[in-house]
Amino acid sequence: MKVVMIIGYLVGSIFSLTGDFGEGTGGIEGTNIMTTAYVTPSTETIEMKQSRQQFKLQTVNGISLYDDPSSVIAKIGEPDFVTEDEYFKGVIIFHYPGMNVIFSDNILDYVEVLEGATTLLIDDIPVPATVENLKAALGEPDYITEDGIVFERDQALLKIFIDADSNKLKSITYFHRGME
Repeated sequence: MKVVMIIGYLVGSIFSLTGDFGEGTGGIEGTNIMTTAYVTPSTETIEMKQSRQQFKLQTVNGISLYDDPSSVIAKIGEPDFVTEDEYFKGVIIFHYPGMNVIFSDNILDYVEVLEGATTLLIDDIPVPATVENLKAALGEPDYITEDGIVFERDQALLKIFIDADSNKLKSITYFHRGME
């Protein structure tokens, strides 16, 4: 919107400096140029930009990517149970109803929202946990993969795993992009 307004001001300034506002049919052309300069973007574009700005992926279900085990417990309580990954030493999994929080060497690795979740809290705003509602809330995906879609905001990624046959939500993973 700012770019459109700046263009409008520049066009208006040119007409003011040259005094070429046109007469008769020339005035209509000048008006058309001014009108074109002030055309606003489509509603869909505005809504998508607002969605992308609204959801910065700072937290999912109250958890940030910078939480450690003690801060997760302080935020959402004790897990139902804790397991250690049998294949990877130092990987601890906090099991909550409908969600797992995975730590590697006490650093949050990712949050996994399991199939069957009805609502997802993104930046403390509830969003129904369906493919359609998440796409509507987050806008156009940044990546499309063979098993889902990915939304990226700065260093945070939210991947929605989708069943290829039914097009239904399988799970959601919230994780850090990491260093490249």
